[in-house]
Amino acid sequence: MSHRPLAGLKVVGFDHALTASYCTYQLGLLGADVVKVESPGGDFTRRWGGTREQIKRGFGDGFMAQNAGKYCVCIDLEKTQGQEIALKLIASADVVVENRRPGVMDEMGLGYEGAVKVNPTIIYASISGYGATGPDAGRPAFDDIIQGTSGFMCTNPTSEGPGRAGGPVLDYATGLHGVTAVMAALMTREQTGESQHLDIAMQDTAMALMSRLVTETANTGRLGSFSGNRSGVAAGRFATADGFVMLAAYMPPQLRRLVEVLGLEKYTALSDRDLMKSGDELTAAIEEGLLAKTSEDWDAIFVAGGVIGGAVRDMSQTLATGQPEARGFLSEIETPLGPYQVPALGFVWNGESIGPTRSVSNLGEDTRSILTQIGYDSAAIDAFIKDGVVSTSA
Repeated sequence: MSHRPLAGLKVVGFDHALTASYCTYQLGLLGADVVKVESPGGDFTRRWGGTREQIKRGFGDGFMAQNAGKYCVCIDLEKTQGQEIALKLIASADVVVENRRPGVMDEMGLGYEGAVKVNPTIIYASISGYGATGPDAGRPAFDDIIQGTSGFMCTNPTSEGPGRAGGPVLDYATGLHGVTAVMAALMTREQTGESQHLDIAMQDTAMALMSRLVTETANTGRLGSFSGNRSGVAAGRFATADGFVMLAAYMPPQLRRLVEVLGLEKYTALSDRDLMKSGDELTAAIEEGLLAKTSEDWDAIFVAGGVIGGAVRDMSQTLATGQPEARGFLSEIETPLGPYQVPALGFVWNGESIGPTRSVSNLGEDTRSILTQIGYDSAAIDAFIKDGVVSTSA
């Protein structure tokens, strides 16, 4: 797109792993210039997934997925001079995003109180597992831990007990909450001229994703009922000749279309009331009928017949449908290892998909240029490199 809404905005990310990195990635896609501050050794996701060459070069899939387009600097924040450099970066920024445990940035003089002294209008977003308040403040956490402690896993019962979501959904959802918070803070600053400190917790995000359950339990004490892959007579996962489909025939009109498509004549003449009361007998008939064809065959039949349902696919099958390509969800960038596809924004803006405007950087690749921008000359930067305060990729 010709103009991105956050063009000209400068973001400094003391981000690692997923939550904050995804937050700053989204801000970058929206046009912000994002400087990612990495410690010596780099973000561990540089070695997370991908080919042996990717991991060796520090371009693991886990890093590429949410760090393309950023300027990467390497600073040892344990050193006093490193902290001084970080403060100069903060002084030059509009937004800071960090995801260390509450108190860690403060100990280095880089927390909100230290930041606002050098930049009175800074937007400072702190992302952590449990937030900066409450009895659990300061506890370390990853996505799967929060899935357990928040009650999220109990919404997915399995034969072995509460089930974890297969992907780091809370990491990504919390990152998006971070984007929402930053955008709101920017609007507030425009109106008031004041700095804002944003306290964003993964557990809060998990509970927000369970808002109906939280509301029910808080007001009635009930825990709700969950049925794993089934949630009704004709709602949930069903086996096919070669895999599975998902159905969502919750209401009489939806269920009627399904039995018609399946050719279950015994049920087509029933009243809505009797159809919905058919229970296990109808479920068994649906199960038997679905075994006659493949998942993709049923997917096409559902579309033609107006049935709310679809094939259960793995990621390669989903990409092969052409729908993500049609939406422009993947954006190709040139990297030192060749062309590589990374996620674009999760929505289309005025008919355009929005991907990164530049490639992915090596650890410390942009250290020298970024330090030059904030006022350090070549001699000072060389001294920092010699003393191990900063490092470059060259």
